[in-house]
Amino acid sequence: DVCSSDLIARSPLADKQFGVFDYKKSCDHPLTNGTAAPVRFPHSRWNEVQLKALESHGYSVLTKSPEAGVDLFVKQKKQSLFVHFQGHPEYFGQTLLKEYRRDIRRFLTNERETYPSLPHGYFDADATKLLDEFRRNAEIYRQEDLIQVFPETAVGDTLRNTWRGSALCVYRNWLQLLSSKRTVVSQVPAAFRSGNR
Repeated sequence: DVCSSDLIARSPLADKQFGVFDYKKSCDHPLTNGTAAPVRFPHSRWNEVQLKALESHGYSVLTKSPEAGVDLFVKQKKQSLFVHFQGHPEYFGQTLLKEYRRDIRRFLTNERETYPSLPHGYFDADATKLLDEFRRNAEIYRQEDLIQVFPETAVGDTLRNTWRGSALCVYRNWLQLLSSKRTVVSQVPAAFRSGNR
């Protein structure tokens, strides 16, 4: 991991950075070409790498949010571009729901003290209403078997993968960068590639 080799410390957060957040592009870069505004990605983390620390170690921050901090950042090292996300563009539409259910179960079994916060920007009003009702019951009747009536199907039917477009665009750009680099390398005569001049 490039961040560890640069000795950049992760800062703990007061609560889990959990949900789907909107990011703005902070500079032009081939990785973010063609992304719609805002760039959206899901997050699920208890710590963060901060903007100033990244910039002071030569990273380019490509997307950031006043609410959720840095997401996509890169660093060029010799011929390699190291690409980092603090979020999870690879998540499926129901991944955050499953994580939320797991955290609720941990609350019900006393593995965690506090009831988990709702994922930000993820559930619609109807789903939120169902989940708030479940929370009220869970806080009154704190027992593991209550998870059996968690409204996973009803809530899951309301979900939309709102970050898919952003993820596909960034991954497509990344693959194009890798492909163009391979093309350039393959055009260099073999003698030069192996250092036999």
